Amino acid sequence: MKYFKVKWAALGFGLLLLAACSGGGGGGKTNSTLNLTAVDSAGQTSTLAADTSNATFVGTKNTTENKTVIQMCADVDKDNDCSHVIIMTMDGTSEKEYDISSIDSVSQIVYHDDDLENGITKHYISNNGKIKVTGIGTAGDPVRGTFNATLECNAGCTGSVNVNGNFNVILSN
Repeated sequence: MKYFKVKWAALGFGLLLLAACSGGGGGGKTNSTLNLTAVDSAGQTSTLAADTSNATFVGTKNTTENKTVIQMCADVDKDNDCSHVIIMTMDGTSEKEYDISSIDSVSQIVYHDDDLENGITKHYISNNGKIKVTGIGTAGDPVRGTFNATLECNAGCTGSVNVNGNFNVILSN
């Protein structure tokens, strides 16, 4: 049951972010970036270089709940939707390496990919990997680091995708 709740909670976050981004690309916090390389189970590689010219970012650090969350919506094909949505949740608020040991881990990466040809959204959720936070400040400062994980298909796709990359996202609180 927990697995089901995590999937739907992640999907709900993605849909909220999608609604926030549907006005087009750009906006969000200045100087935020996220770079991602994804290799699917067929061996095809894709890359994403998101910044404030083509994406919207939200970074939050909640010391009460001891969580840090990064959300990114990129409209790289300029069709007024989120071509890519990435949500990273870290189970903490400090510089360290956060393990993703299963699909039920509190630290998690969720990835939505809008297929350019037919518009089908592929939804993936991590089942192992790491998010390494190398710098984190307070509101107005960036949270930065790297990530690598295997994400399994949750909806609209088959197989898994291996992702790695880096992030530098300005915190709003």
